[in-house]
Amino acid sequence: MSRLIQGIQSIKNRCSLSDEEVKLLTECEDLLNSLNNETSVKLKKLKISQVVEILLRVFHNDISHFLDQL
Repeated sequence: MSRLIQGIQSIKNRCSLSDEEVKLLTECEDLLNSLNNETSVKLKKLKISQVVEILLRVFHNDISHFLDQL
């Protein structure tokens, strides 16, 4: 998970993102950091699905543009 957190931090520091996008990426970082203390597999899966959902929201336009190019 630490590589994913580092990747998110890198994106936050290098890209011109809106305040809302930075807030969402920070939320992803917080969720990923909290996984280390989580013992319930069910809650871990929930948090991971929340991270994926947030990342999809942040990068939706980029993904759509990429798919349109195919």
